[in-house]
Amino acid sequence: NRSGFAAGSLYAMEGALHEWLLDSPLRTTDAEKAHLFFVPIYLASLFMWPIAKFADEPYVGRETRENRRRSHQGALLMLKALHYIRARFPYWDASGGVDHVWMMLHDEGPCFCPREI
Repeated sequence: NRSGFAAGSLYAMEGALHEWLLDSPLRTTDAEKAHLFFVPIYLASLFMWPIAKFADEPYVGRETRENRRRSHQGALLMLKALHYIRARFPYWDASGGVDHVWMMLHDEGPCFCPREI
């Protein structure tokens, strides 16, 4: 892989870990054989260049005019991902999510993580 997104940034680990896991010889595409499930969510996309420009920033909850603070947006993005996972795959409910890995790299990430996760 030749990803250059945020190369050299302390937030680059989100993409790097995802790429490493995709290339791992331990990876399986058979969910029944999986021991862990990686949730590829990029919270840094809420404030990293080039996405951070006002016109381009992701705005979760635009239709209900949700608060645009980064912490609130991060929590909404994680909840949206969780709802997607639970609606389409049985694995979260089978384990209560304990075998799902989420990345929250910035210092406040774990602070605004919703309790459901």
